[in-house]
Amino acid sequence: MPLEGVDMRTSGIVTASPGPEAWRGVLLDLTPLETISSLRGIGRYVRGLTSGLEQLSRGHRFRVEGVAATADLKQLFLVDDPFAYCLRPVTAPVSKSPARRRRLIRSQMASLARERPGLLHLADPNGVPAAHSIPFTLTCHDLIPLVLHRDYLPPLPFWQNIYGAVQRARYRRARRVLAVSHATKRDLIERLGIDEAGVDVVWHGVDHDRFHTRPASHERTELDEIIGSGGPYILYLGAGDARKDLTTLVAAFADSGLARDARLILAGKLGIKRTRALTAQARKLRIADAVHFSGYVPERLIPALYRQAAAHAFLSRYEGFGLPVIEALACGVPTITSTGSSLDEVAGDGALVVACGQQDALTATLKLVMYDTDRRTQLIQRGLARAQTFTWRKCAEETIAFWNSVIRT
Repeated sequence: MPLEGVDMRTSGIVTASPGPEAWRGVLLDLTPLETISSLRGIGRYVRGLTSGLEQLSRGHRFRVEGVAATADLKQLFLVDDPFAYCLRPVTAPVSKSPARRRRLIRSQMASLARERPGLLHLADPNGVPAAHSIPFTLTCHDLIPLVLHRDYLPPLPFWQNIYGAVQRARYRRARRVLAVSHATKRDLIERLGIDEAGVDVVWHGVDHDRFHTRPASHERTELDEIIGSGGPYILYLGAGDARKDLTTLVAAFADSGLARDARLILAGKLGIKRTRALTAQARKLRIADAVHFSGYVPERLIPALYRQAAAHAFLSRYEGFGLPVIEALACGVPTITSTGSSLDEVAGDGALVVACGQQDALTATLKLVMYDTDRRTQLIQRGLARAQTFTWRKCAEETIAFWNSVIRT
């Protein structure tokens, strides 16, 4: 059955040229939902893309089936309705190793591909089928271990070269690569030598049914059980990776004097070592009572966490896309983000941008966002307008066009 997609020249639905009789559609990789990636950007991407595909499927004919894995990551199986599969509740996976997923993809994908001949799309590029006969495309979310190798790769001789060679071989085996931002595409070209013509950029979307400005009843009461009560707060939501500029954020918060009027909420799994270091920093700066570490926040409360914030700060030395920025803008919270990767690309004019490590600039920006009423209003309006340009339906349309470009060749 031929795949249908969106012709970006006319924004109309077109049908790809029929391929071999064996062609049945696209096999979409859903296996990241059984690893820790389920709670991270890749998991959000898989769920968002399938929701966009579901919207497009109404009244149109195209075939996308899912490749899922059992909870123990020992068996692959086919899913006729990827969207329904992705609607399962999000929980915190326990000891679900991405390495086990990679081994599973390598060992079992060939048998599924024989059962459903078609194009395989890997939502997580870490792990490709061992069989070279399987045509596949993949999504590149980032090349952070190469870009920031001193933080993410072992300090061993030639390790960076070895890691780069493995990544280069993986991406060059793909029929075509989908990059989630122009920054990521640039890295593929410059760091791995991937042909520019073989990489397409498709931005993520936002689930506007979840991330919006309309508060639910009693949502602040529910939040207070996790973050504690105490008036306005500035929010950081994410992991505690070395690239996250949290030490500058804490220092700027202290320097701004905002601790008298607001709290700094650091939400997400920062890790024990990073939490201890930031706690010690806050104590040294005498703002420990105003800095709160909330830990993991249930998925259902994340939109409320954004909505109830007085401001959102997401500063990172490098991101492949930066979903938290767009999701926060969609919730109407004034946002500060950073330069140097995809974050300013994605934020556009919807957020204020400060370079990482620039404590004085961040201090001034925090005070501006918190105390300048006119600027806050302007930021909220620009942020909402910017967020509206990101939808999972649009992401799905452009992804289908991407798949069609591969099928036609």
